Amino acid sequence: MSAGADSPIGASEWADLSSIFSRFVAVTVVDAGASPRSRQTAALLGTAHAIVVVAPDTDFGDERAAAVRAVFSSSHPQIPVVTVRTRINQEINGSGDSAGMPYDRHLAAGGPIRLSRLGALTRIAATEIAGLAVAAANGR
Repeated sequence: MSAGADSPIGASEWADLSSIFSRFVAVTVVDAGASPRSRQTAALLGTAHAIVVVAPDTDFGDERAAAVRAVFSSSHPQIPVVTVRTRINQEINGSGDSAGMPYDRHLAAGGPIRLSRLGALTRIAATEIAGLAVAAANGR
């Protein structure tokens, strides 16, 4: 085992890795992290075909998503951005023009996402969102 195996990878390695995945996997979802301005995020976005911003279905979530979209639009104007609003309870906010993710107890718990624990409606919505991202990347 290499001594560097447990050390974090750098920005160039992120770019190489995401570029490799994009050649073999139609849709690859990568968490860009909390800061859209980090070097690792910039490296990931440099090879992205579309960006999906996920925010809670609240006024604060809308404001945060708009701020992140503005950063992405200025730093990567050629990459389309799709916003996904996740419901934090059973109620629907109804405002905005973004895709929606239904309420899901597993997602609401806030821990690591395990696909096997997502509800059927959540899986369908995630597939539709992936389709929106691909369509946006193709300029539709």
